[in-house]
Amino acid sequence: MKDSATVRKLREIKPDLIFKHRLTRLLAFDPAVIGEVGQNSIGILVAYREVPSLFEVSELQNDLKDQLGVKIYLAVKGMIQPQWEGIIENSTVDV
Repeated sequence: MKDSATVRKLREIKPDLIFKHRLTRLLAFDPAVIGEVGQNSIGILVAYREVPSLFEVSELQNDLKDQLGVKIYLAVKGMIQPQWEGIIENSTVDV
């Protein structure tokens, strides 16, 4: 994945996101690997310290969208459909 302005912004806000949302991992991936193509979008794979509620996942997605200003494809470790898990994990980059 190229070092776009979105990835740079994600890198800047990552420490706050990890603290606020109790994450253990936050990685980026190209949404094209799951068949979603869009210039103004980013895929983000996260892992939580504890199993999140649907509300907590939604809150993170909204927070990411508000701060990054692009469409977010959010994948949560342990909640990904098995056929996508390996594909997504193999295409992630640390930010």
